[in-house]
Amino acid sequence: MVDQLKALLWLRAILFRNTMSRGRTVAVALLTVVYAGVCLLAVAGGVGLFFLAQNLDTEGAWATLMVADVCIAVFLFFWCFALLTELQRSEVIDFRKMLQLPISLRMVFGLNYAAALLSPALVIFAFPVVGFCLGLTAAHGPHMLLGLPIAAMFYLMLASWTYYVRGVLSALMENKKRRRLVLTLLPLCFVLLGQLPNIFNHAVFLPRQKAAREADKAALARGVSPEELRARNKAKRPEEVRRLERSLQLANAAVPVGWLPYGLYALSHGRPVQAAACFAGMGALMALGLALGFRSTWRYYTGAITLSPKRGKPPPAEAQPQRRLIEWGLPFVDDDTAAMTMASFLTYLRQPNIYMMLVMPLVFGAVFLLYARRGGAETAVLQGSVAPLLVVIWPVFSFSFFLFNLFGIDGTGFRALILLPTDRRKYLLAKNLALFPIVVSVSLLFITLSTIFTRPGVEVFAMSVAQVVYLYMAFAAVGNLMSIHFPSRMAWQGLRQTAHKSMSLLAALLSMLLIALLMIPTALCMMLGPLARFAWGFDALPLGLIATLGVLAVTAYLYYRSLAAAGYLLARREQWILDRLVRDRE
Repeated sequence: MVDQLKALLWLRAILFRNTMSRGRTVAVALLTVVYAGVCLLAVAGGVGLFFLAQNLDTEGAWATLMVADVCIAVFLFFWCFALLTELQRSEVIDFRKMLQLPISLRMVFGLNYAAALLSPALVIFAFPVVGFCLGLTAAHGPHMLLGLPIAAMFYLMLASWTYYVRGVLSALMENKKRRRLVLTLLPLCFVLLGQLPNIFNHAVFLPRQKAAREADKAALARGVSPEELRARNKAKRPEEVRRLERSLQLANAAVPVGWLPYGLYALSHGRPVQAAACFAGMGALMALGLALGFRSTWRYYTGAITLSPKRGKPPPAEAQPQRRLIEWGLPFVDDDTAAMTMASFLTYLRQPNIYMMLVMPLVFGAVFLLYARRGGAETAVLQGSVAPLLVVIWPVFSFSFFLFNLFGIDGTGFRALILLPTDRRKYLLAKNLALFPIVVSVSLLFITLSTIFTRPGVEVFAMSVAQVVYLYMAFAAVGNLMSIHFPSRMAWQGLRQTAHKSMSLLAALLSMLLIALLMIPTALCMMLGPLARFAWGFDALPLGLIATLGVLAVTAYLYYRSLAAAGYLLARREQWILDRLVRDRE
């Protein structure tokens, strides 16, 4: 068994070396800088938590529980985001290939699980936890060092269940119908979970604060002096602290992810039995997660479970065949462009990632409208400048993932483009037109709802619509060039790209820079009117609308002229793009 383990580790080392040898120097350097930045942030977080833990309440120790809960909540948010972007399991060593060899499959499973532990999340988790435990040790005594093995067991438990969930989702998404449903509902569930603290705050704390303020006003109306009222409220604070501490204890004891904060709280209170119970409970859950993960992985790869769609009887043929969507014509474009536009539009509608991109703008809009309906000074600020800018920018920014990688969803279908005797600029125009109704429909929904709730005026409404068109044309023009220079295959199972991670990082950093530059004209135009009224008192002309129309005209001309250059560049690099899309390997 030792020789088998050495062979597997040697195989993994060779695979890692081959992967790094294909990377480019600049992109690898950028990747190193990003990882170094993550490590520095983690170290800074650990140092900050060290000094914070030294100054926590040493008598009641309830602050230890609260601070630990906040840190765990932040870490779980990033953990869930990482799970969302890595839905499809990416094994270190392919389990299916090991079935034919006389190798312990439990060893392969354990090696893959151990490799899954070595992720950036480990760095983000380890340094803050060590700093927090050392700070508690300085404040409470050496027995707080027992929190380190509790924290390690928490990480192993979380990783085991995450590994199991990834395997289950991977098996479910083998069925394309279920894949779309999973990739649509899962981000929505994560976003809703992220909004739970806000919902809890609005449902519990804000009503209590409002009731307390009303009680204070009633007491002042009855003739109670302000000094007496402050003394009465000060006398109530110890009872409120004890109530908060009991609530936190019950919540952490009931939820497994709260056992780490509860274990640290128990150690700070001098209760080693409760801390040991938390450690044992997390250990049992880790063992259960690994057992379920190995069982589901074994059954999936050996064919014990099949999740392929059932094949039924073919539907009866229609007497009169209907006209297909790709045969429809479009105004102002020729038949070739119209056919490619409709074909690309159908491809986008069948792409699960499109539904993932629709989730975040809709949730953002719901949260925005929730705050916009409150009224008062906050709504006045939103109506003046912030709301139109956010409403215009956010939907286009969400779909920039597709605009900057037009060929990513084509895959092997890109080969058909090379065989077509069609001008390449028509294909780029068709790809841009295909995504236009999806982006603009979300943007118009945002603009309409924000206009109804915030009522910024007709000028702002017209300016917002024009800015949406400007942003889309600008993103499309820049995205055409980015798609030609940085193509990458987009996996159907999620947002994860399959290879060339260093070049993907370089493309992502360049895309963020270009997006920021493209949004500057929008911000200037949206702020021009309020700035002129505030600084000079000028309100005779709609300066923002005039500037927006000018920027829109210039952008339309530049987009038209860029199509020819981008089409010529695509014709020269199409073989290289096909190689990146088709021959991409893990």
